[in-house]
Amino acid sequence: MSTAVMMGRTAVTSPRSKARIAGVFYLLTFVFGVLAIVSASGRLVANLVATASYVVVTLLFYDIFKPVNRSLSLLAAFFGLGGCAWAALTIFHLAPLPINSLAFFGFYCLLIGYLIFRSAFLPRFLGVGMAIGGLGWLTFLSSPLANYLSPWNMVPGMIGEGLLTLWLHARLAGFTFLFYIAAGITSMVLFDRATSGEGIAAKLAGIAQHATDVRVVIVLTVLTSLSALVLAVTLYAITRAWDPDLAMLALTCRVVEGVTGASSIPGLLGLLSLATAAGANAPDTGASHALRAYLLEQGSDVSATFFAVGSTLFCWLLLRGRMIPAPLAWLGVLASVLLVLALPPELAGFLRGRATWWIWMPMLAFEVPLGVWLLIKGVAVQATRD
Repeated sequence: MSTAVMMGRTAVTSPRSKARIAGVFYLLTFVFGVLAIVSASGRLVANLVATASYVVVTLLFYDIFKPVNRSLSLLAAFFGLGGCAWAALTIFHLAPLPINSLAFFGFYCLLIGYLIFRSAFLPRFLGVGMAIGGLGWLTFLSSPLANYLSPWNMVPGMIGEGLLTLWLHARLAGFTFLFYIAAGITSMVLFDRATSGEGIAAKLAGIAQHATDVRVVIVLTVLTSLSALVLAVTLYAITRAWDPDLAMLALTCRVVEGVTGASSIPGLLGLLSLATAAGANAPDTGASHALRAYLLEQGSDVSATFFAVGSTLFCWLLLRGRMIPAPLAWLGVLASVLLVLALPPELAGFLRGRATWWIWMPMLAFEVPLGVWLLIKGVAVQATRD
């Protein structure tokens, strides 16, 4: 292999490698930023870690986008580091002026969005998303305007920077796969234990007895629904280069899976409320019995069907792009097709009993190794380019 070819490959893969590292620190910024909001006791430490992580992101992005436009990349780094410094001063009540640090990040995101749009190694829609997010952060230049638009003025920035984070770090898909599997299995085991009785009355008594387990199931349902959305975005990001139309269809199926999964949460809350109601709060016996029967019969087959279709398409694209080992990709295709064929009969009531569990075993045998592979190896960089 010639030196020129090797240098060319290095020039292509080096920004991508740095971008993946930036993705890790971007994720840390998000995680500790959320912790700073929800945890009063650990707010100081969480804010400091989030700020330090964003400093690393800013420096890495300067190095990544320097070849695109050195002056704009330097200006973006100035606003990014300025925002981090102002945030640190605000944490210790040392800021000389009542300016929200998010305004600095507004200018930063606008510039980074432009640089992404002009670059050759990141998709342009990420640049557009970052620029729109920057406009949202710029509303914090005016406290009255920011307060009037709150919390909606934060949504564009969270979405724009969140999508960039997901795109930058393909290994996040591997972690999400493993978390999705663990949370899903745990949820099924807990709910089956709570509803193991014979008949509606016995099942409701079991739910009342295992009310804590059902509450955990509700939390896990929220997390698995969010995981489905994360997987939709990350797998679309990985596979779109080979067939954007199929990748978009697969993304749509996984989004529908997440939304329909989340739609079961009100039913679970209603079921828990009916099971634990007593005394004056107890509903009419006849109506509550019919409602309980209806809620208990609600399954996740519709959500699972969209999962199966989306999984089939994504696995086919992973196979076609040679992004993961071919035997693993073929296993994913076959396991997904099996579910596509088996889930509609299960939904219609033709397939019951232990068979409804066994049809998921090939998918489990595929997704666990896939999650580990993506977490450790990522995807083949050369396979993601046309």
